[in-house]
Amino acid sequence: MKASVLSSLCLALTLFASCASPTHDLVAAGSSPVFYNLQLTIKDGQQEAFATLMAEMVAATKQESGTMVYEWYLGADGKTCHIHELFADTAAYKVHSANFGANFAERFMPLLDITGLTAYGNSDPEARDMMKMLDPVFFEALGGFRR
Repeated sequence: MKASVLSSLCLALTLFASCASPTHDLVAAGSSPVFYNLQLTIKDGQQEAFATLMAEMVAATKQESGTMVYEWYLGADGKTCHIHELFADTAAYKVHSANFGANFAERFMPLLDITGLTAYGNSDPEARDMMKMLDPVFFEALGGFRR
């Protein structure tokens, strides 16, 4: 009985907290979050090295205050991977990109083939230029919100 009551209380508090979270207008003045979805294929025999490097990259990226979301997803084939990244703005993306280049790119790139990059939000020209070698598809912010 105690566990049931405690469980119900925890659920109620979680729901209240999520409802009380302020919303952020996607296109409000001064709001310029950017979201990137990197699509890649892990090369045969590189899954273990990839997983090890991913854990290191996630730990390092947690230290970047402007990185709001950094999630890795693996397809059922064990080779297709998507990385979702949400940054407070393109300045935060540039910090992340510099960190990646200095600490991970040399080990990351031989493990995979990049198959696509989709960019959402209002990436500035410098950020767009930094990504051009990946032939990204850009979508400008139109409307909506996030919590």
